[in-house]
Amino acid sequence: MACLFSSIVRAMCVAACAWGISSLAPSRPLIAQEPAESPGAQTPGEQSGDSRSDMDSASEVETRIHKALETKTAIQFLDTPLVEVVQFLAEHHKIPIQIDRRALDDSGVPVDLPITADIRGARLGTALDLILNRHDLAHMYHNESLLITTRDSGCGGTEYPHVYAMADLLGDNPKSELDQWSKLLKTTQIPWSWDEQAGTGSVSAFRNTLVVMQSPEVHGRIADLLRAVREVKQANANEGTAKYLPMRARDHAAFVAWNTQLNRRVDIDFREIPLVDVQEYLQDLTGLPVQLDMRALEDNGISPDLPLTFQQHQISLRAALNFMLRRHALGWHCSGEVLLITTADVAAHELEDLIYPVADLAGQADGTYQCDELVELLQSTVRPDSWSIFGGPGAIVGTPDGKMLVVAQTRECHEQIGGLLKELRRKVVFEPKKPKPDGTLK
Repeated sequence: MACLFSSIVRAMCVAACAWGISSLAPSRPLIAQEPAESPGAQTPGEQSGDSRSDMDSASEVETRIHKALETKTAIQFLDTPLVEVVQFLAEHHKIPIQIDRRALDDSGVPVDLPITADIRGARLGTALDLILNRHDLAHMYHNESLLITTRDSGCGGTEYPHVYAMADLLGDNPKSELDQWSKLLKTTQIPWSWDEQAGTGSVSAFRNTLVVMQSPEVHGRIADLLRAVREVKQANANEGTAKYLPMRARDHAAFVAWNTQLNRRVDIDFREIPLVDVQEYLQDLTGLPVQLDMRALEDNGISPDLPLTFQQHQISLRAALNFMLRRHALGWHCSGEVLLITTADVAAHELEDLIYPVADLAGQADGTYQCDELVELLQSTVRPDSWSIFGGPGAIVGTPDGKMLVVAQTRECHEQIGGLLKELRRKVVFEPKKPKPDGTLK
């Protein structure tokens, strides 16, 4: 296979404008999105007439950066200095991008750090994550710019408060349910970042809202989770089996696209094929972005030219990946819209949030819903040592209405959970609903 970079003499970046702005959330959302305000509602800084405050202007810049990060792109860099990469991306995507020179200097990272990357079909935000993570760098919105900084600086010390509207997710006992939502967030959304586990994040209930003090990354995750919960709640009103499908909190459309490709039957005939060529083959086969986790591979002394051998007729792409990677202590997981080939150890610790609709399994004869029994069942049968109550990283919490499970787990555990719930739906005999005093069914 021809070298991808043989003719590249400097960075090339081509935004895929034909895709437009993706409806998916960016890998690190900048704006914690909420349901639209009622007509006539005013936001801080809003003024009468056509004049706009500095806050309005800052919000427009943030929105513009947010949209740019959602835009799909194709990026190629070959040993291009970081400062030139930043300048090129800022000019091409027409957004302000700055380098946190002090943070990089303090960490010994030069601004002319050579960057090499070939990423196609991913959003700009995901592409930046892949490029920067390899060098312990991160990006975040700060002071009306997209800031390139160190991972330590990006993950801490930048907390800010945000108010999350929760009225549509509350029932007859809002105070108790808000407490349950607070517990759910602290249990599933980067648990170590909260004050109960030596972090600095906090959450407080006020009326029918949650006031959260957290980092931009956690705020983005919370916004994604609540948006997905609302979508599952709406889907529950529909008929058919589709309403039982799990929803990924982040990038659900990409989740569906990858599951479709991974379930397809393929013929594999690899004989001493370099890993980097396998990556290219998978990307061409699926039409979706595939990347090597170069940082993890380099840390473990694994070359991108590692030869892979595997032959089988009419095997699912998912099974083929598992077989040929496992024998080399490699693994894979989906990071946003990108399938990332990494080490088995990294793949075994990468968690993703899925919301499982379980109203049919959690319904009680009296018309109420309780998912505690399901939680205990999953924790005791699906890799028990992988759950936080047994010292693992995984977490599972039922929503206050008892109709959904929010699960933070690895890809392999999610596959087992999905299979188990499907089997339960096939074989459990449900008790008939009892009539209410008015004659209707509970």
